[in-house]
Amino acid sequence: MTNDTASRLVGAVVGSAVGVLAYWGMLRAAYYMPGVAGIGLALGVSAGARTRSVAWGVATAAAALVLSLGSDWWFRPFLADPSLSFYLRHLTDLSTLTLVSLLVAPLLGFYFGRGRMAVRAPA
Repeated sequence: MTNDTASRLVGAVVGSAVGVLAYWGMLRAAYYMPGVAGIGLALGVSAGARTRSVAWGVATAAAALVLSLGSDWWFRPFLADPSLSFYLRHLTDLSTLTLVSLLVAPLLGFYFGRGRMAVRAPA
């Protein structure tokens, strides 16, 4: 495992924890935006990145979607059936704002997960 991979993974873990806690705090304050958990993960990966990588962008986008869906299901399951399978089968029953938030998380996950541009030396 390279140094860049290790730092991105550490950033992903820390960013995920911060994102889930931020989502939990927002729910307690009556703000509902489940994509915050995935965006936290993406920002953590970006903070740990030393190079740019499209593969990391794709992986971060997928992880951001999974984390956002998982945290939304964990904190706000359906009352009819709190199981994950029921939640996934009834995603279309969620509000438009929720679906937009869940779509923005992987988009920002890809953007931030790619990493940063290499800093150029002054000419």
